[in-house]
Amino acid sequence: MADELLSCPFCGGAAEVREWDFPYVRFQARCVECKTTGRTRFNERAKAIAAWNHRTPPTPATEEREAVARAICAAGYHPDDAEISWKHCADCGETDRMYRKADAALLALAPIRAQEIAAARAEEQGYRHTQVAALKQVHAAEILAAEARGYAMAVEDAANEAMNLWEYGIPAQEFPRRIRAIEHGSGK
Repeated sequence: MADELLSCPFCGGAAEVREWDFPYVRFQARCVECKTTGRTRFNERAKAIAAWNHRTPPTPATEEREAVARAICAAGYHPDDAEISWKHCADCGETDRMYRKADAALLALAPIRAQEIAAARAEEQGYRHTQVAALKQVHAAEILAAEARGYAMAVEDAANEAMNLWEYGIPAQEFPRRIRAIEHGSGK
């Protein structure tokens, strides 16, 4: 049981432990399918296996995000079979796009959820004059959602710019400087 490797957390493929013996013995777990490796090489095989098998449990928000992304994917490809749709998205490398769509959908629902939560809290506490409090909380949620949308767009813009720089052969060391220059309007 201690020598048993879990499947790859990214593609579900089988895993193996690689061994190096030059200049000294080191072990590292990796996926046979997608070649994802553990972050560190260990001097003991058991430590490499333990590091590979360590999984962080998903948070409710992560599970919700994935459920929405899978639903969006299913709606676009195979409405009758969500698993086939998700596999298709993974095979085509479209899961990131589905996650971005899920993030946008969840951000759009944030003000509605905030209003529902505020109303439920007010009802729970027995307040009759809840509309003002609920509206204040909804307004605060809308401001946070707008800030989150702006941040998400900035991150996506930076990622797109990095991809463009990479496609034009600009060295990776130049990415941060070029992106900062674009953000500040100097262009180069």
